[in-house]
Amino acid sequence: MNLRQPVILTDGNPARGIILFTLPIFAGDFLNTFYLMADAFIVGRWLGIDGLAAVGAGGSLVQFVFSFAIGLTGGFVVITTQRVGERNQEGIRRSVAAGLQLSLVSAAILMIVLLPLAPHILAAMQTPAQIIDGTLSFVTITISGIVVYMAFFMLSGIIQAGGNSMIPFIFMIIANICNIILDIIFIVVFSWGIRGVASATLISEFIAAVLCAVYLFRHFRSFLPQ
Repeated sequence: MNLRQPVILTDGNPARGIILFTLPIFAGDFLNTFYLMADAFIVGRWLGIDGLAAVGAGGSLVQFVFSFAIGLTGGFVVITTQRVGERNQEGIRRSVAAGLQLSLVSAAILMIVLLPLAPHILAAMQTPAQIIDGTLSFVTITISGIVVYMAFFMLSGIIQAGGNSMIPFIFMIIANICNIILDIIFIVVFSWGIRGVASATLISEFIAAVLCAVYLFRHFRSFLPQ
């Protein structure tokens, strides 16, 4: 797989191209599981049962929001993928511009709607009183940074639309390593507690999003609006 140029999966041997394309995606799903396991281990080790419960309770709501965001950005990227297959350069640029704008607007709407509703949603979920503050802190920080997560989902999707699934996977590995290091720094050294967990994840995703943006600008510049 060429890591620097758009790849049309129907060129050459389609079966081979599809297999090579999907392997990093499957590996990325496994990496996400490891991501959660690393967080759980660090939180459980230094913040105890209540800390682990708070992250778990908040994680249910956050995962719901992320699933919606992933589906939304995935839908935007489908159009870009079609334009890449058509080799429609102007169509690629227009779909990327529209997808980025819609992602930004969607992230703003989600943040504006969910932040005031978060305490009520957690109460409706019957979150135990002893962990409600930590859970709310985790959810608030995460949702406040939803634009960062949407940016990563969208930018990595654009790279994948160019037939390159390996680069987003590499950036996910970097984000995982950063997350573990920042978890330890924020929780163990700075004693930020649950806020440290959410902040570490947000900063790690921001790093991955920046890497995707730099890669797109350097290697897929023709995809970007002129």
